[in-house]
Amino acid sequence: LPLRGFLPGDYQVRLTAKDSDGITAETTLPVTIKPKAVPTGGEVALDGRCFDPAYAADGGRLVLRYEGGLLAEAAMARVEDYVYVCLSGLPLHQGKEAVELRIDPDASGDDFMQPSDHFFRIDRDGVIDSGVGDGGGGDVPDTEARDVLGVVTEGGTSWQAELRVRESLLGELVRLGVRHRFNGDEAVGWPEALDEYSPETWGLVSMPTPIFSDGFESGDTSAWGP
Repeated sequence: LPLRGFLPGDYQVRLTAKDSDGITAETTLPVTIKPKAVPTGGEVALDGRCFDPAYAADGGRLVLRYEGGLLAEAAMARVEDYVYVCLSGLPLHQGKEAVELRIDPDASGDDFMQPSDHFFRIDRDGVIDSGVGDGGGGDVPDTEARDVLGVVTEGGTSWQAELRVRESLLGELVRLGVRHRFNGDEAVGWPEALDEYSPETWGLVSMPTPIFSDGFESGDTSAWGP
């Protein structure tokens, strides 16, 4: 039974069955939708392509759904000091278009973006913007993009966008919104009910502690001697 478009959380699902005589029966089942988990480790080359080994470990990619059945995917990875997001299969449109990340670093889920919440945007020409919320239903762009790098590539009928964000901006549980804007005011996002200025509508994403090359997790001192 596929479930789509639900934010992480606990739900009650009611199932109803009817036989050929018209007799019905129903039952209710508890369902828990867990936050998306970002895989750690591996290698990423910031090149606008989503074929890196670290992305291959992301078995729960975010999906953007367009009219006509077209799909784009966002793969994520946490490698050393950075979180990478690579969007592939973005349909090409006429004129300006861009993808953006909306991040609530402590998963507070406020009604409106706060000054502690961030956005990072890259357009199809590779121009990057960043900024924070204003606490009142809007956002404030930075004078120059900071804490983010990005690359775009284009081929055939689609384009790809890859962004790298400093992991120090993020907690271990964040709220994330992903948005593809095109044709002026049209947009497709994840989650499907995304409101770009309202973190309470963004999806929960788990950012596990990365494993460093010495084999120990950050903060783990259990194996060290005095």
